[in-house]
Amino acid sequence: EVGYQIKDSVNVLVASQQTEPGEGWAYSGFLSALSASPSFGAFDFATAIVSAYGNFYKASKDYTQSAVDLSKLEAIKNNISKVIAAIGTCKKADFLRTKRAVVAARKDSVVFEVADYIDLASFYSALITQFKKRDGDFDKKSFGALAGDIAEKLTAPSKAYTDAVSALNKLIATGLQLIDAAVIANAVGSKFSKAKGISIYYPKGEIHSSYKDTLFAKNTAWDDFVWEYR
Repeated sequence: EVGYQIKDSVNVLVASQQTEPGEGWAYSGFLSALSASPSFGAFDFATAIVSAYGNFYKASKDYTQSAVDLSKLEAIKNNISKVIAAIGTCKKADFLRTKRAVVAARKDSVVFEVADYIDLASFYSALITQFKKRDGDFDKKSFGALAGDIAEKLTAPSKAYTDAVSALNKLIATGLQLIDAAVIANAVGSKFSKAKGISIYYPKGEIHSSYKDTLFAKNTAWDDFVWEYR
């Protein structure tokens, strides 16, 4: 959301998905590289910042930093909108299976110290995993009021549902490729080894009242999606 907000004014965003350690950025590590090569382009400089940060905190398990090419965020935004629509098609075909798969995927995503944020790529990967699960593989404790009815109401998945899941998986695979292309550099500790550099807002509780004012929320149905699949 932050990257999307500034994408028309800035080429690259360098930031941490996880809360940054108190010592902050490793300035000496990348400023010396800049001094040696004052003609650094934005992507090279961003990569140097992330590399220095990773080297500085390499003894820690609890760090992340990434550099993102903001010109690629429009494509990711469009992909997210298509994924939301595809999940809607899955829901029309089979509400219970879709609900439990999305909720479980949110649970299995990489979460940071500020738990309202998850790693987008990990969520996408978890969606693929959860939609592939057989009925008996789900943890019924994760689904609240739905849990008591799952065994009785779920029959073999319909062709409409399996076709919808197949279409969804193709969109997610494309989305993972788009994320990979957008992240110029990524440094993570072992605790966040599955974090791929781009986070997204996905609270389990209330959505902050200011969220609807972000450009991302205005241009997608993400806030409605989060509200439905909390």
